[in-house]
Amino acid sequence: MSEFYAEAGHLVDQEPVNTMVVGGGGREQALYWKLAQSARIGDLHLVPVADALAFAADPENNIHFAVIGPDDALADGMVDKLTGLGVPAFGPSKKAAQIEASKAFAKQVMDENGIPTAQFGTFTDPAAAHAHLEANPGPKYVKASGLALGKGALECLDDAAAHTAVDDLMVRRIFGEAGDEVVIEDYLQGRELSLHALADGQNYLMFQLAADHKKALEGNKGLNTGGMGTLSPVPGFSEADVTEAGLVVVKPTLAALERAGAPFQGLLYPGVIFNGLHRVLEFNGRFGDTETQTYMRRLDSDLLEALIATVTHRLDKVKLDWSDKFAVCIVAASGGYPGSYEKGKRITGVDRAEAKPGIKVFLAGAAEQNGELFTNGGRVLGVTAMGDTLAEALDAGYGAMEEIQFEGKHVRGDIGQTFLTV
Repeated sequence: MSEFYAEAGHLVDQEPVNTMVVGGGGREQALYWKLAQSARIGDLHLVPVADALAFAADPENNIHFAVIGPDDALADGMVDKLTGLGVPAFGPSKKAAQIEASKAFAKQVMDENGIPTAQFGTFTDPAAAHAHLEANPGPKYVKASGLALGKGALECLDDAAAHTAVDDLMVRRIFGEAGDEVVIEDYLQGRELSLHALADGQNYLMFQLAADHKKALEGNKGLNTGGMGTLSPVPGFSEADVTEAGLVVVKPTLAALERAGAPFQGLLYPGVIFNGLHRVLEFNGRFGDTETQTYMRRLDSDLLEALIATVTHRLDKVKLDWSDKFAVCIVAASGGYPGSYEKGKRITGVDRAEAKPGIKVFLAGAAEQNGELFTNGGRVLGVTAMGDTLAEALDAGYGAMEEIQFEGKHVRGDIGQTFLTV
């Protein structure tokens, strides 16, 4: 057992477990909500990234365990730093977090270990990237290798768009240093689904499938976002599909990272195209934002127990139980997102939405001031709903969303629609 797991071993018998969730978006709000239901939870705190290390180091807070949400905090080594303070943390080390923080690194891992993915090239020179496009025409994805808040993958259905994307990322630097290196890959057709797996370095435990809706506009148009809505489970796909994807994608990825001296502990989230094969579009090293909001509604197991089993290398002793109901998350975003948008718009109706049966609203880019809520980010909140059928869940979610208003509110009206006839 590694030094890290030995450090975390006391969590097996610790009770209550004083826990902090690091971050403040919809994902972290959903994790906080579910952790609060654990029989073993002690004091529970939601702590901004900037305050996390000081909060954990303060002996008055007596933190036993930390759950890290955002990708940038993981890429910056938050888990390593907390472990150095003697606080076990759920999430990958800085080295393992490269699987998300560097798309070039992730592609190399896939290429060298036979993990199915699209044909690709990696470039640090714009001229070389343009030359590659000239030699390999056709639809492409041009991706910033670094972190870009889920917006760095540019869909290019023709050659002109691909050349423009290279210049946007590498010359105009629309995502800053994230575009210093780009990955250009062939465009894959099929259903894009979200895999989630708890991983303790060697063992893994699959979640059921979810389907995110990343494009800003209806009909899958517009720019990529961090997610405009999600549903789970996914009609037309079975437990066998999840098992196969785990064997083809998750298992060899964990083995490759362990061989590279970067064992992955935390939540591995591959975005995968399902079209008869399971081919990876990209890896994330943390919970998906909108996916988490649906998963936490459906999870019947104790989340704290599962996360502790992950950091203490005991995932082989855990089973996850899921509700048979469908869950959806529908996002309300600020007007203009994922581009520029205004903040400070008054939000009304959250209480009326949550008064409806089965509705839970997770705030994300929202801030409270003098007892009122105001917009404070791109994705403002997520309305989650459950139903015996997907149609019932969607009807409930959209019905609750009608109660919530703020100037510039943008909601995709077609979340889940393409799955209703599957």
